[in-house]
Amino acid sequence: MKLSKFCDENLIAFDLRGKTKREVMEELVELAGRSNMIKDRRELLEDILAREELVTTGGGYGVAFPHAKTGAAKGIVIAFGRSEKGVD
Repeated sequence: MKLSKFCDENLIAFDLRGKTKREVMEELVELAGRSNMIKDRRELLEDILAREELVTTGGGYGVAFPHAKTGAAKGIVIAFGRSEKGVD
């Protein structure tokens, strides 16, 4: 499976501005929302935040993989964001 099938350059941001986890999640959902695979951005954000409440998706070393199973998407979508300052 090629990950490039689920992400394109419109879903990538190297300059996330958020200062909190929620702000960054909102930015990532905005990115993902550029895909025609996303049906409902608000529902997607709620599902990702709910998933994050169960167990953090932070993998260490300044990397996180926020994700969720959701009815807000028609399939897999990958959005990539980088924050130069980082977010706790």
